[in-house]
Amino acid sequence: MARILVVDDDALFRDYLATALRRAGHAVCELPDGREVARLLAAERFDALITDMVMPHMDGVATIREARRLAPDLVIFGVSGALADDLPASGPAASGAAIILAKPVEPGKLIGLLEDAIARREARRCSRLDER
Repeated sequence: MARILVVDDDALFRDYLATALRRAGHAVCELPDGREVARLLAAERFDALITDMVMPHMDGVATIREARRLAPDLVIFGVSGALADDLPASGPAASGAAIILAKPVEPGKLIGLLEDAIARREARRCSRLDER
């Protein structure tokens, strides 16, 4: 079971995604925008962050950069209903997300990619410990 933080200003999509992740056995915390991500990451440990790329107040790129600063090993996925040209100016490739998926996201695909990314991160952690 992974602890996953889902950030999206669209309450219906956020609930849809969180429900699918919970059904897959993961613990999920939800936020409506990126402004509270720093506070939550400072207080709790998460395995992954899934964030919308286009949100009011704090876009996905800023959310990812803040999350990466606080939790460098966090697995981060972006999701967006916007066309690539409409994403925030600094762009998803520079944001530090492992992958950016287009909405609507097929939950099975997202969960598979997410679980694979978390497993790869854990394997890297174990190999670094073995080297010590």
